[in-house]
Amino acid sequence: MIELANEKDLHILDDIAKRAIVDMQANNIPQWTLDYPREKDFRQDIALNQLYIVKRNRQIVGFSVIRKENDRAYQTIDTWHKDNSLVIHRLVVDPDHQHKGVGTELFTYAKKQCLSGDYESIKIDTHPDNYRMKALILKQGFEARGYLETIHRDAYEWVVREHIKDNVMKRVVILGASGTGKTTLCRMIANKYNLDMLHLDQMYWLKDWQNLSKEAFNRKMNHYLTTHHRWAIDGNYTNNAHFDKRLQLASTIIFLDYGTQAALKGIHERAEKYKYRTRSDMAEGCIEGIDQIFLQYVAFFDDKARKIKAYINQFKEDKNVLIFQSRQELMTWFNRH
Repeated sequence: MIELANEKDLHILDDIAKRAIVDMQANNIPQWTLDYPREKDFRQDIALNQLYIVKRNRQIVGFSVIRKENDRAYQTIDTWHKDNSLVIHRLVVDPDHQHKGVGTELFTYAKKQCLSGDYESIKIDTHPDNYRMKALILKQGFEARGYLETIHRDAYEWVVREHIKDNVMKRVVILGASGTGKTTLCRMIANKYNLDMLHLDQMYWLKDWQNLSKEAFNRKMNHYLTTHHRWAIDGNYTNNAHFDKRLQLASTIIFLDYGTQAALKGIHERAEKYKYRTRSDMAEGCIEGIDQIFLQYVAFFDDKARKIKAYINQFKEDKNVLIFQSRQELMTWFNRH
């Protein structure tokens, strides 16, 4: 589990750093002294919301800074491939938890931030004699970029490749309240990334508002997920067995968390647009309309939204989980990708 550090973690972080520095010095790695990095440095990192901690069984076992690159020392060489980059600093692993994947977990998290944000690469530097960190950096796919003379460090960079971005958007699940534009977003993503498109409402609802049984719905979805490998799927249907399967197979999970008022506004706008007609994503005879039961479902969706967000957050470690709180935020992300 990775999360932002806060001030109550400071004494633990400082203790881990002190022991890690002593361990490096015992192994002839002159990366840091006992003066740096210590509590004063971590306090500043926390204030800037850029210090991330790894927890195992609720215990902090490692941490690092992940932030937008703005280092003067990095401007002293011209061998970088990209300018718009994240940078990893002060990566520390508890000596009692080395060789257990903690460092890899921090690198993986940084890569996810790079892919989901508007960044082209990740940069990092380390002491020329830090053979352990060099081995980890190269194992993570970073490439050497030269020597930073002003700080006596070797420079490395991991560049986002187009095929990596393509894999991140290979299978997309879109969730959210009715009226938030899930179907429209599904169509946009499918067109942009050349994905098969599935609207769950279109599968579930039959002619004249008849619907599939839960068993039949699950069978159809299982068949679809077995026979299709690149897709964008919109719709919640959280009480169906295929909900978990969709999330497990997804490479990206998007939740449109716009709030009740925005959802209700979207519903009324949609009802007016398709008045006395059937939407293209619905079955024949499913005339667009609004009833009291449907409005109540949307009005009380906030409680369900909290449960969905809590549930999908468990996938943050190995999937691209994106939660948008407005259409503007969504479109800013979409236009950058």
